[in-house]
Amino acid sequence: MLQDLMSFFQELEEDTPVVPKVTYEDIIDYFVVYQKKDANKTAVRGAVLKQKHQNGILIYQFYMDAADKIVSGRQFVTLELNQELSEAFGDKDLLIVQ
Repeated sequence: MLQDLMSFFQELEEDTPVVPKVTYEDIIDYFVVYQKKDANKTAVRGAVLKQKHQNGILIYQFYMDAADKIVSGRQFVTLELNQELSEAFGDKDLLIVQ
């Protein structure tokens, strides 16, 4: 899955937006709104991966099908996670949403 993730997002790297602060609600809202798009019809779960970035925190947010293949997604850099999102991650770097 990690290889698929890196391949998928490598194309988006140049256009990575910076978001001052991201909230748990922002993450869930994205999944709810974009799940309705035709490209995401096969999605059965979503995931959010965070990693350190020179300008803050790099967020990969994506949909996966039943075979754990990435269907679509987005990436952005944020300067801060709100408390609820930070607590959801805990000491992990990956969230799965079903």
